Amino acid sequence: MKRTNIVLGIIIFIAPLFFLNSVHKEIEVYEKGEIVKMKIIEKPSSCLGTKVKWHMKVEYQGKVFDTQIGGNYCESHRIGDIVDIKYLEGSNIILLPHENSYDQLIATIALSLVGLSAVIYYGFIKKKH
Repeated sequence: MKRTNIVLGIIIFIAPLFFLNSVHKEIEVYEKGEIVKMKIIEKPSSCLGTKVKWHMKVEYQGKVFDTQIGGNYCESHRIGDIVDIKYLEGSNIILLPHENSYDQLIATIALSLVGLSAVIYYGFIKKKH
């Protein structure tokens, strides 16, 4: 059981670290990006339901970007609308103006620390029975 807990702790520690690069890129767009006007070129025709993750495609300077949107945002916009999007030149990541990736960074680090704590506890602190 001890080895299993240590292995699970290592997995829980390492797995979130794979997402840090993408979270870092989102934070860079959040901090350094500018609000630009993009045209909605594709979105679901109906976005009912709060648990479903909807996506829309927008176009800017001939490039197409995909982003996740909530049901309310989806219902209040139509194909062809020009919307404000945060964009950093050269990046393939876009953010809605209200999006903030710091919560995602904190959650990633916290989950990794839980895994590290499990490794330390089961590997070094907990006495053998």
